[in-house]
Amino acid sequence: MPEFKVAIPSYDRENVIGRKTLKMLNENNIKKSSITIFVANKEQKTKYENVLGDEYKIVVGVKGIKNIRNFITNYYPNGELVLCIDDDITGIYEGEPTGKSSKRVYNLKSLAYRGFSICKKMGYALWGLNPSNNVRSLKSKNKITTSLKYIAGGLFGMINDKSIKNNINYAEDFERTIKYYKKYGGVVRFNNYTAKTTNYAEGGNETLGRTFQNEEAQKKYIAQKYPTYATTYVRPNGRTEIRLLSQTDKKDENE
Repeated sequence: MPEFKVAIPSYDRENVIGRKTLKMLNENNIKKSSITIFVANKEQKTKYENVLGDEYKIVVGVKGIKNIRNFITNYYPNGELVLCIDDDITGIYEGEPTGKSSKRVYNLKSLAYRGFSICKKMGYALWGLNPSNNVRSLKSKNKITTSLKYIAGGLFGMINDKSIKNNINYAEDFERTIKYYKKYGGVVRFNNYTAKTTNYAEGGNETLGRTFQNEEAQKKYIAQKYPTYATTYVRPNGRTEIRLLSQTDKKDENE
């Protein structure tokens, strides 16, 4: 299998990315030469170069999470194996069989190749990890599933498909999950692994212009656009969330 590339969209986190995601990748023996950091403009590139030097390839893209995700899709050729990672991932964790704890692991490289290998074998093009850090959730009996399950945007692998683009900034990972599922018939998820990140941290492409109203509207857009695949519900705190709907024609693949 060919070597996979690592794409990291980043904005105003030149002092964070090195001690979080880049450190994590180094600990997992992923070569610096395979990593590209995508920034919004020339000013951002200069800021990152001042901190990181010339150890990493830094490419000027566009501002906004939807736009930079689409830029990354256009940047790589069709069929390229791309591991997309946010700029504030601190580690990969595996759930213990007891469901009482999780442990930090350093097998992201082999896990990524495994994800891409399963995708190629089954004709899929998207894989990811459990979005929950809850240790009970990481105990899942179905360690590997291929049904319609949410693939979080913090860390996912794609066999690049230029025809699949994002239309929204918030809940864009739900949109991606549905589009890949619709086109390929399944998505691969490792349910006993998760990536720890810092949601709503300062900086980052996703926070640009983010408001409660915009986020709510775009979550509802997903349910309206893809009624067969998603619906929304309201939490007790008043926040709207997306729930992906079971597709009865798909079966999960147990490890």
